[in-house]
Amino acid sequence: MKRFKVQTADSHTLLLYYPTQEKAQESYPDATITEHTDQSHVEYIERMLAAADDCKTAERKGSTVYLLRFNTSAGICLAMLSRDIGDGMWYDLCQYQFWKSGALVAPITKTLSNPAAFCKQFLFPKSEYEVLCAGGKLPKPEEIKGVRKFASVPFEGICQCQLFLKGDDLYIKHNDYFSETRFTGKIDPRTNMEERVLYICHAWLRITNFVPLVKLLNDVEISATVWPMLRDFHQWPASECNMEWGRFLEDVARATRNYLSKEEAGYGTENL
Repeated sequence: MKRFKVQTADSHTLLLYYPTQEKAQESYPDATITEHTDQSHVEYIERMLAAADDCKTAERKGSTVYLLRFNTSAGICLAMLSRDIGDGMWYDLCQYQFWKSGALVAPITKTLSNPAAFCKQFLFPKSEYEVLCAGGKLPKPEEIKGVRKFASVPFEGICQCQLFLKGDDLYIKHNDYFSETRFTGKIDPRTNMEERVLYICHAWLRITNFVPLVKLLNDVEISATVWPMLRDFHQWPASECNMEWGRFLEDVARATRNYLSKEEAGYGTENL
């Protein structure tokens, strides 16, 4: 099987597979047809095969079909690649289904794409949540010195939290990070109850590879994806949930998406 560049009489250019150029010409008698020898897609196919968490093969209509499973931070992606049985040529196309993390409805159709576009969209390192430091007033982490905030997001009307981006990683300056009320051991004479003091906890947080999540998931799905990362970081039980943080993470996703949209449109965003 060979790949041919077909330039039709109405000025359209197609890349199609045929056994021979003669067969291609039979289908498009008025077109200009040349063999297309670019095999750069094979590099992306090899990346997909190396990154897949599971791979199965089957034979179908003269092709070997590769069924791949990718467990990404944004969800599970099932992809299909095809290779000609006769000469082993890889086809420059793939189909996939993306089962989004946090989504309530599973996909029933497949999306047609190509290996290069698939790698750009789905093959990114897994996202991780980390508390870089926590306590009283904290200095800015060294890795984002010189990086200015792109947005501020309120946390339940209690405080404002600043957002920073470095590459695909999101940094959050949270100014009320699970603050605690502690007993002092002293009795308040006015109430005859033990005195309590609120200890405000500030924290610098990092979510690696956050930008790919924003490009693949909606705000609710991002919140449902990031909360388990936070919960696992603190080693809390799987049943632990927090509505305030759910809303906050949705707001963070929305602010990041708005900033990226303006950047891509070339408008820019004022960094305060």
